[in-house]
Amino acid sequence: MRNEFSRIRLQHKVPGRMLNRRVECGIPCKDPKTNQVKVETLWMYHVEWVFEQQFSQDKNYCLMYARSNRSSNGEVRNYGKSGNILSTGSGIREQMSVGHVTYYNQFSLKMLENALFELSTGVLGYNMRNFVLETGERGAAKFSEEALKTTSGWQSNIWMDAERLGMVGKTTSELSSNALKAGFQFTEFLFANNIRVTIKVNPFYDDVVRNKLIHPVFGGPAESYRYDIYYIGNTDEPNIQLCKINGMEEQRGFQAGPFGNPFTGEANTNFASFDEDAAVIHKMATLGAIVLDPLRTMSFIPSVLAA
Repeated sequence: MRNEFSRIRLQHKVPGRMLNRRVECGIPCKDPKTNQVKVETLWMYHVEWVFEQQFSQDKNYCLMYARSNRSSNGEVRNYGKSGNILSTGSGIREQMSVGHVTYYNQFSLKMLENALFELSTGVLGYNMRNFVLETGERGAAKFSEEALKTTSGWQSNIWMDAERLGMVGKTTSELSSNALKAGFQFTEFLFANNIRVTIKVNPFYDDVVRNKLIHPVFGGPAESYRYDIYYIGNTDEPNIQLCKINGMEEQRGFQAGPFGNPFTGEANTNFASFDEDAAVIHKMATLGAIVLDPLRTMSFIPSVLAA
């Protein structure tokens, strides 16, 4: 599968009068050279911190969700103001879409077991059948719920050892002087033939800003019930790798007006970029991701997301 790099550019403008504007709460900043932490009280440190957060989030979204904008005949029809083409590479999700994908209405451990048997039998050694399922918080809760159903016949034996396992313990409450707490959550499950599944929660799946489709039966973002296995097989070489162009690091630049630069603290700018009393920060990154073998990935997706 061919892929290409994506390029992200972000800018933010602030008025020049924000020069040396202070904030009530301090912003802890760590000096990379001395590792000393200094609390800054200028408003611009907060602006840059928020800017960096947004840029980091945009890069993560690009790596995961980007979709190639090349047509079926390989052409790019998007152009920038300069007249150059604007190309976007495929993110991890789009590259995984040609791998093992299962759409489901009701998640069950039997469905998961059957799928992993198909992948493992005669292909993976018994010592290579450890799978990590990435999902959202609701998906993790659903996994535990299904595991509880599967182990319902063992529950009497489990509860006999509840105190040693930490399933029951003392707590404090105004309702009773002898209050107890109880509960547990399944985060791993062992199937036959040494197939082990571990649940890992990824906050991307629970992002309600991006994932607006609500599951019609269980509630919450439908994406939160998605399960992905990003790596199947041996660990000699990572199946998903980040890529960048050698020598092309993230680029940053500033523009400032003539009467103050809130990014540097300079009161009078000797070389102004424009006549507006403002300052602009720019940042650009060229990045990409590669899925070496999509057939070493697997996704279980709620049917409501099939469209």
